Amino acid sequence: MLFRSVLTGSASPSTVTPGSTFSYTFNAKNTGASAATNLSLFAEFSGNAIQITGVSISAGSCSSLPTPPTSVSCTTPSLAAGASTAVTITGTAVAVGSAQALAGLVSDNYDYQYTQVIMNVAASAVNGPQISTGGIVIHGGTAAVVSPGTLVDLYGSAMAAAPASAPAGPTLPTTLAGVRVLVNNVAAPLIYVSATQLIFQMPYETPPGTASVVVSNGAVSAAAPVTVQQAAPYLLVYGTNRAVVVNPDGSVNASNRGAKAGDVLVAYLMGSGPLDNPIPTGAAGPYSPLSRETLTTAATVGGAPATVQFAGMTPTYEGLVQLNFVMPNLAPGDYPLKVTIGGFTSNQPLVTVAQ
Repeated sequence: MLFRSVLTGSASPSTVTPGSTFSYTFNAKNTGASAATNLSLFAEFSGNAIQITGVSISAGSCSSLPTPPTSVSCTTPSLAAGASTAVTITGTAVAVGSAQALAGLVSDNYDYQYTQVIMNVAASAVNGPQISTGGIVIHGGTAAVVSPGTLVDLYGSAMAAAPASAPAGPTLPTTLAGVRVLVNNVAAPLIYVSATQLIFQMPYETPPGTASVVVSNGAVSAAAPVTVQQAAPYLLVYGTNRAVVVNPDGSVNASNRGAKAGDVLVAYLMGSGPLDNPIPTGAAGPYSPLSRETLTTAATVGGAPATVQFAGMTPTYEGLVQLNFVMPNLAPGDYPLKVTIGGFTSNQPLVTVAQ
């Protein structure tokens, strides 16, 4: 028996800006007197302004997204008379322009319906990138305090049209995918850019105090402040507050891979202080001569002093500090590791002492 259907669609919101998320919703209702069997709902997308990230259906199942995700397909084995099902498609706006979704449905007992929904991706209301309030923090952490030469995470919106990483080379670029970061009007080296996050190096020339940061991608953001200290040690972490520390055998220190008293371990952190062998902004740490911290650097494990054998920049990496230290004589267990550089104190993630 022939069934009847009504297919409607909407976009929420109907206008978005690059970097923001959206959803398309298509509702199919059986307005006939009998059930629809093997109902197929599908949609195709045109334009380069959006990227589809997911699809679901309220009653039925959907196929995996193709590569690239330019269409979706969902099925409902049976849709009773008077019943409805909805397909929800989620995505991210990636460029200014318009996107069109053409959706349709068909079933074994013969009914075709089509509907089209157009979404506009407009330039930001402020006509350019925006830096989130409190969105400038030390790389890998949440502290809104940085130091010259360290890596910095910047969060915001409409900053890059598409993700991009710095190519291999002797120095980091100061322009990446059309994006620039200016610190006190000085171009900062870039490691990664996307619509919502940038990773850059704080220029070594930046003096302590409040620095002004601006993002430019053709349009220019409002300036945002960040506090710069002579040093801002921040131990990198993984998992549940575990310090990124390498054991003598090359494994990462963990609750089941501890180190013994007397072992020499290597901790990795952000927030270097001044160096005895200064490094040009954007360049990696050298092998010879090494670049060492000039401020007094100390470490403790569980409050017990740990002998520091080396504190300075990691060769071949930009902005990455390494600390070689000797595990003090402690009973087996987990202990907080703390580093101080010139009186500036780090966070205190855990390391494990083994038997």
